Amino acid sequence: MCALEAGNWRDVLYVIYPQVVGEAQGQAARLLSMVHAITRGMRWRALGQVVEAWAEFGDAARMLPTSFCPTRDGQAIPLAVLAPAPEGDFGHAMLTWRAAQTVVREQQDLLALRALLVKPGLTLYEVLVYAYADYRRWVEDDPWTWLEPSADTPSVVRNTPMTFCARATRIRRFGRPFAADVDPAALRRAKGLPGLYADTMRYLAAAAAPAEGIPPRLGWTRAHELAIRWLDDVEKRLDLLASGDP
Repeated sequence: MCALEAGNWRDVLYVIYPQVVGEAQGQAARLLSMVHAITRGMRWRALGQVVEAWAEFGDAARMLPTSFCPTRDGQAIPLAVLAPAPEGDFGHAMLTWRAAQTVVREQQDLLALRALLVKPGLTLYEVLVYAYADYRRWVEDDPWTWLEPSADTPSVVRNTPMTFCARATRIRRFGRPFAADVDPAALRRAKGLPGLYADTMRYLAAAAAPAEGIPPRLGWTRAHELAIRWLDDVEKRLDLLASGDP
């Protein structure tokens, strides 16, 4: 469960795969099915497949007890909710609560992304910033990407102009399903890669955690910390230039 909370979906998928889930019995069967759905959702996020991730997290929420997902009936994608931790319980109930917290965090993260994508006046450049921030949080600054290579690693880490724009298109359509493709020419028409990098780092540094009271994934945290450090370095450099010190 610690690996799941930290966002290390590769380790979890290595030990909880369909055969293990299918052979589980009793309470363990539901818990393992839920953890497997959460992990698949994280894998989809790393691949930039946000619509598929949204569906997986919804499936995980549907498997939770009613106290964690009270409005599942009639909902295409039910939402998990925060609930108090079980007192003095370190068994199945606590594991279920921890899994529920993870579902809440990941669903809130996607809801925050969707809110950005549906706001009036959204520009294509903003979509590029959100897409690059997503890549940094789930791939580039996620230590598990490089520590635990998997069969998905080549697809996850590939970041050519074509694959990046494909990721940006999928993210754009999470908020606007009928939006046009993001063409690689958009990168050339924008501020250029240095400008995109700088604006993405500013966005990452200013971002609030996905769900209040729930620790973010390690990849999210590392991207946030690196962006803050980068911004601090830039400001120090600008101060030196303003003082006349080259």
